[in-house]
Amino acid sequence: MIEICDQHGQKVSDSEKQLSNKIESFANLQSFKSAMTGKLGSNTETINGTKMYVAYSPVKLTSTTWAVLLMDTYY
Repeated sequence: MIEICDQHGQKVSDSEKQLSNKIESFANLQSFKSAMTGKLGSNTETINGTKMYVAYSPVKLTSTTWAVLLMDTYY
């Protein structure tokens, strides 16, 4: 699943059609916090009780930084 988050961690868009209208925040994830500081990388995080692999990247939009999070179940 790919999540695009604004500078506050709020989901702006995602790759899952059935979840597109669900309001979600990723502000508490270390991956989001790292992306907001300009870092690119990956780690594992527990999201809603499920261990997930999360790859993250900052996206600079004029004077604002957003984040792209790629998440998949960690096996």
